[in-house]
Amino acid sequence: MHRNLHPAGPTGAPARRLRLGHSAAIVGLALCGLAFSALPAGASGGSGGSVSLVAYSTPKPAYSALAAAFAKTKAGAGITVSSSFGPSGTQATAVVDGLPADLVNFSLTPDMTKVVKLRDKLKGQFQAQYGFGLTYLPFVMRAATAALRQFPIVNASIDGTNIIYHRDINLGMA
Repeated sequence: MHRNLHPAGPTGAPARRLRLGHSAAIVGLALCGLAFSALPAGASGGSGGSVSLVAYSTPKPAYSALAAAFAKTKAGAGITVSSSFGPSGTQATAVVDGLPADLVNFSLTPDMTKVVKLRDKLKGQFQAQYGFGLTYLPFVMRAATAALRQFPIVNASIDGTNIIYHRDINLGMA
């Protein structure tokens, strides 16, 4: 399905900001490949606007270099990149509490307690039924696909000024 980048979201409703909520894993996925090449609604290349970045402090030098390089491109002309760097937990709380963020990058440790308990409960039966051990990978893959369904913009691509929302989720492992 093709949608124009401005002003509607995947449902055709006016664009809105996504909240971090309880899906910390999606934050890492959102960053893969989007960086400054995907502008938020209202920040079309060359026409002015701003992009607000909220991130943990480790990638600050990389983001600073990326912002400088982006500013030199046609798409980045006139775009102001504002940034806030700090500890991931502090930054995540700030975004949830309303800090404007078009692009977020946090490094949070997920709470895997429930997954560990479920795997421990199922691993004997799984081994007997399938002949090999149950790893954590199927649980991580299920969480990734659930997050992609919850946040369809992450499972999208950009074609000019159009966002293409992909219905299918293609996830591989090796």
